[in-house]
Amino acid sequence: MYDFLLKSFTDFTEVDIQVLILNNVVSFIIAFFLILVYRVTHRGTTISKHFYVSLGMIVIITTLIMSMISNNIALSLGLVGALSIIRFRNAVKNIKDAVFIFWAVAIGITCGISQYIYAAISSVMLFVFMLIANGSRISGLMIIVIRCRAAALKPAEMTMNELMGKEAKQKLKNADSQSCEMIYEVRKSALLKKTKSKHVDLFTTLLNIEGVTSVDQVEKDMDASL
Repeated sequence: MYDFLLKSFTDFTEVDIQVLILNNVVSFIIAFFLILVYRVTHRGTTISKHFYVSLGMIVIITTLIMSMISNNIALSLGLVGALSIIRFRNAVKNIKDAVFIFWAVAIGITCGISQYIYAAISSVMLFVFMLIANGSRISGLMIIVIRCRAAALKPAEMTMNELMGKEAKQKLKNADSQSCEMIYEVRKSALLKKTKSKHVDLFTTLLNIEGVTSVDQVEKDMDASL
């Protein structure tokens, strides 16, 4: 038994310990880069520390597995069979989070087979792609909520039509004898373009209408599916 344990900790004929250490060091560095990318590109209201820490752990664990099975077909088949019984009960609701998990696995695989340049270049290119895609995409939707007295309903509607035209879509109009509330949906880019071209501020103009009590602006989350 003693000889078996001694051989297990001293016999590195099949696994080069220096390569194994280098694989883990590189994956460790790229894992932190992946976490940085996730935090920079995250657009939700909250960010889960547990999730992005788990991303780094996935990278290192996958690197370990690939380092062990890269030169051993029998061991790879055994690990595949063992991993197939694991069930992940925590459903990923955001497709973007699922992509990051896939990205973490890909980094672990490439680092595990010592293809560091593939992992590094691909990670940088993915980061650049995300920055360009986020910067050039159509801007998010703005929700404009107008609250006013009943007498100001028509002037407020006319002002919205005059300043925004077809760019503003009325989603809700709730009125009674005393007050009313209107909700408009407009793209942020269109709102900025219209107000800049007309040299007026939409919210100031609406608030200057007699009877308008408040104008609220809420940015609609466009990243729920990305």
